[in-house]
Amino acid sequence: MSTVMKYNALPCRLFLICVAVGLAGSMSCILPFPLPSTCDDIDQCCDPATKPGAGDNPICVEGVRCCADGQWACNQGDGSSTCDAPGCECNAADLCCDPASKPGPLDCEEGSHCCANGEWSCDLGDGTSLCEAPGTECEVCGGIAGIPCTDPRDYCKLNDGECCCDFQGICATRPDACIEIFEPVCGCDGETYSNSCFAEMAGVSVDHAGECP
Repeated sequence: MSTVMKYNALPCRLFLICVAVGLAGSMSCILPFPLPSTCDDIDQCCDPATKPGAGDNPICVEGVRCCADGQWACNQGDGSSTCDAPGCECNAADLCCDPASKPGPLDCEEGSHCCANGEWSCDLGDGTSLCEAPGTECEVCGGIAGIPCTDPRDYCKLNDGECCCDFQGICATRPDACIEIFEPVCGCDGETYSNSCFAEMAGVSVDHAGECP
């Protein structure tokens, strides 16, 4: 079965010439030359938490690029990339720590911290974090209270099949572009999308695989 490929970062979009067609997010993409990798199947993506200029990280005056080895690299003086090959920025929504999996006091007696790899880590006896780099707890949305995402560009991503019953979701970034592979899914809005990527682009969670009845 073919894999739906999503392009969430600028280095990937540089290899796409895309033309939007229709309101449902349908898109035709021409690949003028082979992609070095895709954002979904790349082994090493660049961690948004370590990006120069993010948070308290030192900035790159001439800009920064994500390289295929999963490392950020400052651009040259003319703004051109210093990467041997372009890479893809990891999806921040996939890296944040799921609040539902946060260890409780019985699991981590001294408390826990969210690490930049999206995993929770128990603290040392003095409460010191074992994380190599601090992470961010995912933003919860939906539920009985209908909690919205703080960033209007995000959408509330539910687990597949959890469209009803006031389930909680996680705020996720909508992809900017999708490959037009026909693997239809039925969205929580009752509409059929070409694949799950197009549903995400429209800000809609997936109810089930296949077309809507």
